[in-house]
Amino acid sequence: MTNDEKKFKSLKNNAQGHFFEKEVERACNYYREKNIANIHKVPEPFRVLKKLSAGKFTGQFLRKAEPDFKGCLLNGQCIVFECKYTSQNKIQRSILSENQNVELERNNNLNCITAVCICFAEGLTERYFFVPFEVWLNMEKHFGKKSVTAEDLKKFEIYYKHNRN
Repeated sequence: MTNDEKKFKSLKNNAQGHFFEKEVERACNYYREKNIANIHKVPEPFRVLKKLSAGKFTGQFLRKAEPDFKGCLLNGQCIVFECKYTSQNKIQRSILSENQNVELERNNNLNCITAVCICFAEGLTERYFFVPFEVWLNMEKHFGKKSVTAEDLKKFEIYYKHNRN
């Protein structure tokens, strides 16, 4: 694969990952409107250092990345989860940053619902999973390896119809 092909693939995966997060955010908005939950996307902690042309800028991250979403369910239970998108046939446990792991574990120890929300994209098919952090953290114990496939996670699969209504 050439350098340009790698760049294109990286940009494509990044865009699809952002789209996936937007879909999760739409679902959270729906739950908020229905008074089922109040879950929000955690903003990325960065500041603009220099404005460039064409809407671009040079920026700096201020803190380490935290899990993507935090909130509360109707019953008062807190929920914290990280979203990950992959176009590969497996996803590595190491995909979470050290700080994301620490934050998820800290919230898990406080009896929050903690998880990793995953989208596996294979061709035109997307499959979604909501994997409890306890399972993610102990992946080797549960699956005998440090990576998982969509088939490994079948029991955590979520069916989503992309309804725009």
